Amino acid sequence: MNTNLHKVWLIAVAAGALAAGCGPVVEPGAEAPASSTAGLAALRDGPRGYVHAASASRFLLGPGAQSKREFGLDKVVGPEGVFATNPVTGASRAILNATSPALLKGPFTTDKAAYEAHVMEYFKTTGLPQDQIGLVRTLTMMEAAGDAAQTVRDVKPRLAGYTTVITRAIDGIPVPDSFAAARIDEDDEVVMEWVYWPSLPKRAVDEAQRLRASVADEAGRKAMVDRLPAELRAAPSEVTIRHSDFDDESGFRAFGSLDVHEDAASRGGLRGGTRHFDGFGKEMIHPNRRAEAHAALRDTPRR
Repeated sequence: MNTNLHKVWLIAVAAGALAAGCGPVVEPGAEAPASSTAGLAALRDGPRGYVHAASASRFLLGPGAQSKREFGLDKVVGPEGVFATNPVTGASRAILNATSPALLKGPFTTDKAAYEAHVMEYFKTTGLPQDQIGLVRTLTMMEAAGDAAQTVRDVKPRLAGYTTVITRAIDGIPVPDSFAAARIDEDDEVVMEWVYWPSLPKRAVDEAQRLRASVADEAGRKAMVDRLPAELRAAPSEVTIRHSDFDDESGFRAFGSLDVHEDAASRGGLRGGTRHFDGFGKEMIHPNRRAEAHAALRDTPRR
């Protein structure tokens, strides 16, 4: 009997998706839920978003793919894989079937710089807004297989693939909850992709720009830091634009934030995370946290 040993990787972490916080909180205002991506986009008057359509994608579906609505998702289903879009949030994800031979193929190239450039060019051709691209990161996926009696040290891993994650920035301000990611195999087939790049309200961008201006010099930054809880005043921080998660259908939320990164050591071993503050030092709940879950997560001991 063989046992596959896989190195676990999470796109959501690489894209900087969610971080937890706590304390006295204020929930950002919500838009009314919309029944379609077009409806949601109409409620926002800021930077345009991007919906990665199956018609623009080069994802490996295989011949004879068919469209269907299932579990609230719009899907294109083929013999090799499935491309699914959430019609409310506009998020899309495409993954191979477990039986697809493409799962056994390596990356398009082992040169990471060339690989990243190839993925960037791919998303450029599909219409990803080029003026909103922030950092680009590439995750390495290793795979190993061996007999059950073997230890991990006895098994030699192989390079299974790379996943390049493109993060978003508006006017140089990071948008950690938006991302576009793809994995391309040695035959230049896209074998995984995950995109969430929503339109944003101008109000959230304005909030972030005001925050950035207020901390642009030493005096302004000190004044802002002095408004924070005492235990956070020495913690690293950055100005961002935060927004709802890719599967949150409850109504889109977004706000400008001073993200303060709190490590576990500063909390006596409890879980660390990121806390969000407005320009007055008032703590904000991330759109995907409610007050009860927000507090409970921060009280969870780190393991």
